[in-house]
Amino acid sequence: MIRRFFCTAMIALAIVACSKEVETIREVSEGKKTIRLDIEPYEVLTKNTGAHNLDAKAMDSINILEAFIFKEDGSLELYRRFGNSEIVQVGLSNLQFEITPGKKHIYAVANSKNAWAGVTTLDKFLKVPVYLQNERFGYFTMAASTEVDISESITIRLKMRRLVSKIVVNGIKTKFAGTPYEGMSLRSARIYLTNVYGSKTYIGEDLAEPKILNKGKDIEADVLSTQIPGAFSENIHTPVGDTGYDTPQYFYCYENMMTQETPDRKFTRLVLEAVLDGKTYYYPVDINQPGYGWTSAIDHKGIKRGTIYTYNFVITGPGSDDPEKKITFKNITLNASVESFTTIPNYIVHF
Repeated sequence: MIRRFFCTAMIALAIVACSKEVETIREVSEGKKTIRLDIEPYEVLTKNTGAHNLDAKAMDSINILEAFIFKEDGSLELYRRFGNSEIVQVGLSNLQFEITPGKKHIYAVANSKNAWAGVTTLDKFLKVPVYLQNERFGYFTMAASTEVDISESITIRLKMRRLVSKIVVNGIKTKFAGTPYEGMSLRSARIYLTNVYGSKTYIGEDLAEPKILNKGKDIEADVLSTQIPGAFSENIHTPVGDTGYDTPQYFYCYENMMTQETPDRKFTRLVLEAVLDGKTYYYPVDINQPGYGWTSAIDHKGIKRGTIYTYNFVITGPGSDDPEKKITFKNITLNASVESFTTIPNYIVHF
């Protein structure tokens, strides 16, 4: 009898204890709010016909998604990683998180190549570098962010932005008819980018000491260091004459929005290098600077992340003797256009 009473009393106490625990958990849970993230990837609205550009969708693939939610004081409240299999299963809409009310800094990162050990504050997160040499086609780094004051459950839509920009050369031709160079062609031609920003933060800001690739010229070690073959340098394997060369060439780089050069920092340039009449010449283009494709309608100078810049070269004479030295306007004609995933009219520049 005593034993039965003791067991009954213990069960009663356990029930009361469990009830109190459930009540406590419910109170904590009810103190939190639900946020739902809808991730919107880019939509490419330009032609992609090169070997690495047949699948436009691949340019915007999100294989890994990571969410960081920081409190107002900068401390990390929540980190969540969605792998490829989970993304395939649940998609990128209505991703739910339970967080406490208050002001939050929310960051979403796609296709990160980074390990986040020790990144427990917003300040540390903002200093983590990402490198162009590690970018892969179909696995481009993307990011988006917002700041919200959470007082109730809400849905937040974030539009991801790629860190890379794309430079397209649609074709090259000469216009030597009626000149001393009539009948000649450009040989050993190659196209490349110089002064390429090779590092950024995950939100696209410059690092204190950014890594610069192909500084002032085409550097073989830099070219070979990238995971994308020919990311910013490509040889033209056939002579180029008045009939032209129309195989598109695609290059990738990080943002460089400089509007004025300094002794240490230069514009990112698109350079055509070729041998004409036995001498090597250079035809450098200051990408999207005044005279090289810039118009007020584009609303920015320099290379902007997630933007496509398209050029055509028409060569009418000898170029410069240095890839960093501008040439006279009579030597090159450029047809330039810029696309921020919407169509922008072509801009024609005569040199």
